[in-house]
Amino acid sequence: MNIPNSLSLIRLLSAPLFCWLLISQHFNFALGLFLIASITDAADGYIAKQWQQETELGRYLDPLADKVLLMVGFITLSLIQMLPVWITLIIVSRDIVLIGGVILSKMLAKVYLVRPLIISKINTFLQMLLIMLVLLSSQFVELKPVVTMQIWLTAISTVASLWVYISRWSISNGVNLP
Repeated sequence: MNIPNSLSLIRLLSAPLFCWLLISQHFNFALGLFLIASITDAADGYIAKQWQQETELGRYLDPLADKVLLMVGFITLSLIQMLPVWITLIIVSRDIVLIGGVILSKMLAKVYLVRPLIISKINTFLQMLLIMLVLLSSQFVELKPVVTMQIWLTAISTVASLWVYISRWSISNGVNLP
């Protein structure tokens, strides 16, 4: 296992600890862990590209680690009422639709490679930033308006990202959207 895949695996395995820290209301430690995990997300991609260490495992492990950590964060923060449930539903629903699209493509024997698009990278960044801001706002109440704005930005980018993926899938499969 190379360094980028090891970093992705560490990020994936940090999700249960992150959940526990949130539930236990150890928000400073949760923020620290999430920051480290976010840095490993950037580092694994950089290392893989710079040192030609991209692997088939890494193509699945990296986005899986991102999704698991983000989903754990959003679901847990909603359960402990630090985030509104509606934003979590939008984020989780987007990922369910994307996974459904990949499964549908495979069932139709069509090849559709889901490649990370710039809108998706922006969306992931905004989701990570939202989790960080929510955790920071537990210590700094004056950040609450910033969190509210970030919730809306994240919702818009999540819906936009989903629309772009659906549009591309539709075009590649000859489906005309209204």
